[in-house]
Amino acid sequence: MRIIDIRGLNIELTDALHAFVHEKLRALEKLCESYSPCDVSVEIGKITPAQHKGNIWRAELRMTIPGNSFHIERVTDDLYAAIDLAKDALKQQIVDYKRK
Repeated sequence: MRIIDIRGLNIELTDALHAFVHEKLRALEKLCESYSPCDVSVEIGKITPAQHKGNIWRAELRMTIPGNSFHIERVTDDLYAAIDLAKDALKQQIVDYKRK
């Protein structure tokens, strides 16, 4: 599995965010072993630059494998939780796809 792109939307991407995204997506590598290529692009950040309260953090994951692509978006009040929720939803989509 390759992470081909990590983008920040209305935030600055830090080394800690990069490391967190890589760590979370590493959990999907075992599911993607039978697919080559397996590419993931990530976009994380604020929905709007001016919003400061509520569900403002967004994590979007796009994965392409031969014959299919997956798109997940999660919005919550915590950036790290949004990344984690998006990873879990993507994992579930991959598992469902493999069962078919």
